[in-house]
Amino acid sequence: MNNWNRMVRFAGVLLLALAVIVRADEGQAEEKTKNVSPEAKKILEQSAEAVKKVNFAQYNGDYTSTAWIREFLPDITGKAIIGQPSSYDVPRFRCEIEMIPPVKPDSDEKPEARKLTAGSDGDNYFLIDPKEKTAYVDMDPAVLGANARDIQRLLMNVLVDKEPYEEELKADTIQKKDDAKVGSEACHVVHVKTDQGEAHWYISKSDLLPRRVERFYKNREDKVGSTDLVITDLQYSSKANEDRFAVTVPAGYKKTDEFAP
Repeated sequence: MNNWNRMVRFAGVLLLALAVIVRADEGQAEEKTKNVSPEAKKILEQSAEAVKKVNFAQYNGDYTSTAWIREFLPDITGKAIIGQPSSYDVPRFRCEIEMIPPVKPDSDEKPEARKLTAGSDGDNYFLIDPKEKTAYVDMDPAVLGANARDIQRLLMNVLVDKEPYEEELKADTIQKKDDAKVGSEACHVVHVKTDQGEAHWYISKSDLLPRRVERFYKNREDKVGSTDLVITDLQYSSKANEDRFAVTVPAGYKKTDEFAP
């Protein structure tokens, strides 16, 4: 190889190295512009990797809201199990909940708590109403009735997401907050701001799985309200346990494919 060829090759290698350095500098500058803490983002990335190993989880959950949101959303407490969706992307979950309907501010009304069992086995959705002694079962998720969305507020869906924290990891703001405890779990707290809103994720230091998520919303008067999902006694496995999601109709209950009210 003559000297000219060596010089050309060296110049090419040098330009390539400079391009890599420039891209790295641009990436770091973009992260700073986006208000992204490398430490906080790394916690989310590590949590995403931990979540990808989970195929089945069960826990006790509490869902509450604050400020103006309390007028619109119920308080929910209960037990939940959640698993990977079926091959048709139908969710698998089961909730045994007690739901207290929302009330308007300054109202003297004392809403009656309602107990329900609901879920999906990856094929059929079901809602079991002990008050009506009826099991509503159908392939259409509308069979869950008017409380379908509220029932599922107890689900920490990120635990079985195919791409956990997909939107959060692309957020313009990812910052570390002061550590906190959820039950007995010491947690990292990561503040994330996306186009959908702001949230605080409480991620366990022991297994890097989420134990709480607070979400913050503004109304038209620019007042802030929040929702808060807290899970405790989390148990999880890399093995699916599809039998736990099977529809079981209690003895003496009517079974119907009509939609629940």
